[in-house]
Amino acid sequence: MMKKCDTIVKILLSAFVFCAAVFVCGCVDIDKSYMAEKMLWQADRKVNLLLQKATKENRQLRYSEVDEMVAAYKKVSDRFPLEQKAARAQFSIADIYVRVRKFDDARRELTRVIQNFSSVPVIASRAQVQIAQTFEQEKKFSEAIQEYEKVRDLYPLTPLGLQVPLHIMRFYKQRDDKANEQKAYRQAVRHYSDLLNQFAGTSTAGFYHSYIALTHIEAEEWERAIETGDAIIAAYPDTPFAARAIASKAEIYVNNLKNI
Repeated sequence: MMKKCDTIVKILLSAFVFCAAVFVCGCVDIDKSYMAEKMLWQADRKVNLLLQKATKENRQLRYSEVDEMVAAYKKVSDRFPLEQKAARAQFSIADIYVRVRKFDDARRELTRVIQNFSSVPVIASRAQVQIAQTFEQEKKFSEAIQEYEKVRDLYPLTPLGLQVPLHIMRFYKQRDDKANEQKAYRQAVRHYSDLLNQFAGTSTAGFYHSYIALTHIEAEEWERAIETGDAIIAAYPDTPFAARAIASKAEIYVNNLKNI
């Protein structure tokens, strides 16, 4: 009987220790998240005050102020490098560097975000897009396109990754570069078609099919857009995909194919 009681006591003690450990770990995570949030709020407040001061005095930021702003956010990213609040701090640092046209520094900070949050595609893709945008601001267009292509290839299912093929088309269209616009158009159709084939038969297939239609519309390939719309209506009847395809077809007929 004593042995049985000892066994029960040991089991209860083990369970208690396990629960206590889980509780402590949970508290540590909560405390870490709270501290990161608090430090980020303090950094935001300091930076906003410095920006307001520069605006009020109608001047550019001083180098000492830039250093002070960056240091405020670095306290967060250095102390909690893998917390998502750290990513927010690093995006803010990059924004500060872009504001004063320190593009290399901005790219270094964004590269750290990608390294630290490679397992969080939404965060990593945003950093990659912002790297591309820094090259655009410097008018280094070939480098910008290379970075956008990385977003498309590495993070194809993120919101930004899905938008990039269309963005590249618009990039060339704005510069009246017909040859590269056509090339980007063909690449976009192929990219979305690959996704459609990959997810055929799933609930997201209509989503990628709709992107193909949108690509034809962007390229002003009206007949192909109509054909793709018909395919969407047939493949996904009584769904929002079909409803949007019907609306797009009507808009094309009214505004772009009036002679039909």
